[in-house]
Amino acid sequence: MSPLLSVEQVATRLYGAPEGDRAACERVRWLIRTKRLKARKVGKRWYVHVDHLDAFERATDNPEE
Repeated sequence: MSPLLSVEQVATRLYGAPEGDRAACERVRWLIRTKRLKARKVGKRWYVHVDHLDAFERATDNPEE
């Protein structure tokens, strides 16, 4: 598995959305724009490192930590 995930792959992992679900992808892009989820842009596409997504998921599972 590649350490970088596309916006579509992140949307599937976070929301259980099928790949290509525009609303879920836009939610992920919003997380990136608001700097809640760390990502990098390659060309015109955003990619999230697996470690950053894991950290994001841990933070949202335990908001008081």
